[in-house]
Amino acid sequence: MGQHYDYSLTTRDVADHYDLSARTVRDHLVQGNLRGVKINRDWRCRWSDVWAAEQGPTPRGDRAQAYRAPLLSKKALGARWRVSERTVERWIDRGLPTRNVFGSVRIAPIDAEEWLERKFGVDEPTGSDSKTLEDISDHMGRRSVAKAADKRSGRHGP
Repeated sequence: MGQHYDYSLTTRDVADHYDLSARTVRDHLVQGNLRGVKINRDWRCRWSDVWAAEQGPTPRGDRAQAYRAPLLSKKALGARWRVSERTVERWIDRGLPTRNVFGSVRIAPIDAEEWLERKFGVDEPTGSDSKTLEDISDHMGRRSVAKAADKRSGRHGP
């Protein structure tokens, strides 16, 4: 019995997952940067091919379903958590897991949620829950700016 290949993802599905345009996804399919098959005039992909193009660990087992959620850009993650894009960049510098999609930085929502829970002990904000995260990001930003200023002036503070 042969292997079952599930080429159920359309170009639009992949584009939505990557937060890219369908045209960009088609271009990468044509260039061979993303594997897929052409059925009649439409391209189709498998999840395994989508994840392989993300240049991140391939999700396995129970976690695979969580990695089917659309990836977030730095801007989208910042909007979701109500913080600046620069704060997201600082999180990435501190170890927030990312996935590289054709040169664009993307974040899996499950990775962001788990990392922020481990790092700061906060769940995803809903409504007024964002004040804790805002306080944390404000503190991180002020502390980073103060350290950079001390370094430039030659001072070494506590």
